[in-house]
Amino acid sequence: MPASVRSGVGADSFVGRETELTRIHDYLHGDSTWPLVVHGASGSGKTALLSRAVQEAQAAKPLVRLIGTTPRSSDLRGLLTSLCQELRQRWPREGELPTDIKLLEVELQEQFKKATPNNP
Repeated sequence: MPASVRSGVGADSFVGRETELTRIHDYLHGDSTWPLVVHGASGSGKTALLSRAVQEAQAAKPLVRLIGTTPRSSDLRGLLTSLCQELRQRWPREGELPTDIKLLEVELQEQFKKATPNNP
């Protein structure tokens, strides 16, 4: 990634992971319709890596959830509700936000279908 992308808070405290940051950058600016999943052993730096990548990707407006880092993100209903609420801010929908997990899944899939290469 260009040095200009490396500006921002904490730029001096985050070291390494250039390959991973570049892959995340390429994913965000590519045309994949699949979610990006970062996984690894506990304590391997996944949260720090994604936090850094999000700092660098603000222009791409990524939809980010770090699953399992808070009680709400560990609960499926809370996670789906949070995702659907944020997507409704970007692309409003008619009606109330569902509370049923199956209906939240349907809404999330329908929201994901709105993504295009020009409007990821």
